Amino acid sequence: MLFRNGIKCQICGRKFLAMGLQKTKLGSYAKDHSLCLECAKWVQLSEDRPKDLEIIDGVAYKCLPHIRKQYGMHLGGEGKERLIIHPDGTYRHSNDIWTIGTIPERFRDILPNTGWWIDIKYLCRLKRGVLHCKGRMCYDRYHCFRYDYKQEYGIGPYNILPKDHVAGSENCKEFINIRDITNYPYFNIEDAL
Repeated sequence: MLFRNGIKCQICGRKFLAMGLQKTKLGSYAKDHSLCLECAKWVQLSEDRPKDLEIIDGVAYKCLPHIRKQYGMHLGGEGKERLIIHPDGTYRHSNDIWTIGTIPERFRDILPNTGWWIDIKYLCRLKRGVLHCKGRMCYDRYHCFRYDYKQEYGIGPYNILPKDHVAGSENCKEFINIRDITNYPYFNIEDAL
């Protein structure tokens, strides 16, 4: 009886009441586009993407710049230092990260992942600024985030890795182990050869 005069969401199909929605920016957007508040939130976020938005494993975060923590400050994520690495090799270092929410499956195509969590121990290596490595002779090349394995297409690798090789034993100053990047999409090594 209550939803007899309700509006049906154009995306998810749920019925909702539009009374009082125009009092907020999100509410007026939802009413103007015939969307429920949940769908309106994610559509509006994709259209007006803030510069501090990071999406990791389907969860949206607001990542504010790293600040010096002072007594009595309330920081997102309990003020823990976190490091996010992007596919292009750039990174974001923050201790003020707020969770916006888990993105529903129906919006994952318009709000794709922007990066991955990486261990904070790699901050100094990332600050050096080397984005891509061309070291075809390095034994750690297939374990390193910076290695550009596409350079081997057509010509193949320069050498063959020994079976007893331990990742990181080359002691390269720029080595970033891809195993330390949370949920990094590993490539198939057969595709690189």
